[in-house]
Amino acid sequence: MAAGVVLTCIVIGIGFYMAREAKSTAMSSAESLSDFKREISEKDINRFDDREVTGSDVVNFTRKELRKYKSGQEAPVSVKISTSLGNYTYENNTMLKELRDITSARYVDPLAMFQGKVVRDDNDVIIRVEFTQK
Repeated sequence: MAAGVVLTCIVIGIGFYMAREAKSTAMSSAESLSDFKREISEKDINRFDDREVTGSDVVNFTRKELRKYKSGQEAPVSVKISTSLGNYTYENNTMLKELRDITSARYVDPLAMFQGKVVRDDNDVIIRVEFTQK
């Protein structure tokens, strides 16, 4: 009888141990999946981090990221473009046409080369992409 009680306690202890390990494994897997999902969702932006790109790439990226945000709205990711004509930050689609207007101070030469940089906040969330003309 005493052996049965000891055996039952051992089986229950093993069960609790396995449940804790399964929970730990599940949490670790969920974190890995979350990181992978974030990496996939940010891949279009991360490809500009610390890379040299053309002005055409800068304009296309800016238009793609901001075209759906109208005047008065603010996109979650802003774009800062620094050229010899000035530094401009874009948060919506109100000035995007000027990027291709050669008479505008905001004009971006499609053949110019830019250095890209992705800026993150303290929580590792992308807040801005910066392009500086070389």
